[in-house]
Amino acid sequence: MVPLLIILYFLIRLPNLTLLPIFTDETNYLDWGWRAIHAPNHLWYSLYDAKPPLVMWFFGLSQSLISDPLLAGRLVSVFFGLATLLGIYFLGKKYFRPPVPLISSLYYLASPLFHLYDRQALMESALAAIFVWLIYFVDQPVISGLLLGLGLLIKPTALLFFAPFLLIRSLSLLKSPNFGRSVLQLLVSIFLAFLVILPMLIQPIWQKTSALPGQYLRFPSPAMFANLVTVSDILFWFLTPPIFILALFGLYKFRRTHWPLIVWVFIPLLIQVLTGKFLIHRYLAPFLPPLLLFAASVIRRPFTFTITLTIPVILVLIQTFSPPAYFHLMSRFTPNSYIGGYVTAEASGYTVLQARNYFSDLAKKGPFTLGVGLYSGNPEAAFIVYFRDHPHITVSYLDAQLFTQDLTQYKCLSYLKTLYLATRDPHAAGLAKFMEPVTTITSSYSDSQIYVSRLKSNCIGTSLDMGLTLKP
Repeated sequence: MVPLLIILYFLIRLPNLTLLPIFTDETNYLDWGWRAIHAPNHLWYSLYDAKPPLVMWFFGLSQSLISDPLLAGRLVSVFFGLATLLGIYFLGKKYFRPPVPLISSLYYLASPLFHLYDRQALMESALAAIFVWLIYFVDQPVISGLLLGLGLLIKPTALLFFAPFLLIRSLSLLKSPNFGRSVLQLLVSIFLAFLVILPMLIQPIWQKTSALPGQYLRFPSPAMFANLVTVSDILFWFLTPPIFILALFGLYKFRRTHWPLIVWVFIPLLIQVLTGKFLIHRYLAPFLPPLLLFAASVIRRPFTFTITLTIPVILVLIQTFSPPAYFHLMSRFTPNSYIGGYVTAEASGYTVLQARNYFSDLAKKGPFTLGVGLYSGNPEAAFIVYFRDHPHITVSYLDAQLFTQDLTQYKCLSYLKTLYLATRDPHAAGLAKFMEPVTTITSSYSDSQIYVSRLKSNCIGTSLDMGLTLKP
């Protein structure tokens, strides 16, 4: 059965893997991953943004093997998603009777929520895999400790793993006939987790930036009740209504016998409700796969199973073959569709895709340098990621903030090569007076724009040579 699930998984997850254009956080993670692996002394580069580096390292390594950076990064998440699928299957075998392992696995394959994050170069797929296998190995002190540590090397969100882990281990400790041995095992798990993340903790960068994730938290959260509504909405629409309703029945049915599994899911969700300044389905996704086990546990007839799969399968197909249609459809039912981040907002990958095609065509006429502003995400980091190895395009930061000279004293900038500047704002990163507009690239799905300008030609006046300022 497992080999068939693996084959089915790849048949579902791999088609049109790069059809959805690059998401703004993907650009950062792919850029940081490449720098971590290829640039000297940059192994912990992502810590400048308080992001642990483990998944970034995988992104960097995959880009060494696959020329398309987006495909390289998303394949990493595909394999982490496979680990989650297998974890769900074996959790089903551990806690339930057949056919729960198979049905819950099929629900995972057909889930539009997990389908989305198993196909993006983000950290949620890896975090979900760690979470599921941590539940499976909760009684194994060495493995659970290593998994806790690896989770913290993926994302600070993994701190939420500790709450249910410590609660369940403490309760089992109180019931243990060998109290001393159980305490020792718990300490071993915590020690190993600490040992895994110790190389990160001693990094000077981490000591400066580790407080950054706290900006997203507050207790009690002023958005507590809004968070509760958001979580309910996300569970209903993104697990899909039939599977969510089945999960509620399953949770009630097994509330006494399977309460530790329920604790695993709802303690992290509760903490997010109480402390999060705002929530999106991306933050919740890693904790939701075990709910599929409860949904599968109440299926008794093949007909019922087939009916409950209809909506998820349709949504996965739409998401695979027409991502904008998927996000527009979901936005009709829920305010948590995240359509802005993927389709309609300023940082949408669709604008980046059009700009990428524009500059690729432009490069056919001859080599040039492409300047970008000092911003992260789309479009700046996307150009760095896509054109890093381009034979005719050299990408470099170009921003008024980079100059130590007083730019008001100059009329012109001079540069030996052809120079274009692509910015998300019409002010050309503070250099508008030195540039002449070339074109404005507008997204097909929103008013998002990328402004393209070129260094003024035949400029008369005091000129500043950028030969030493602008570096590839």
